Amino acid sequence: MKRRFLRSPYLWAILITAMVVGFAWVKRESLQPVITGASAPTFSAKSLDGITMSLEDFDGRVILLNIWATWCEPCLEEMPSMQRLYDELDDEDFEILAVSIDAPLGQSDDFGR
Repeated sequence: MKRRFLRSPYLWAILITAMVVGFAWVKRESLQPVITGASAPTFSAKSLDGITMSLEDFDGRVILLNIWATWCEPCLEEMPSMQRLYDELDDEDFEILAVSIDAPLGQSDDFGR
């Protein structure tokens, strides 16, 4: 009887659901909401040229931070409009940082240039 209970798919579904909900509940406490006007958290990333850059390198400029992925069709569709925006604001203190979350260094060159 005990072994049959442990083999029950319903028991496993309940246990897995409880674990997922518990993990999400714990992670919820560690997430910070974005506050309008607050400074962005610092981070660094490598440029297409392999140079490590951070937000501090763009101090005093307006930054459009775009997080994208090579598999994300809407991300790829918006690239031309971001290029037009950049070209239009070229003389301003404006930069676009497009950060790929999945492409290794060098692979995103086809998308980013």
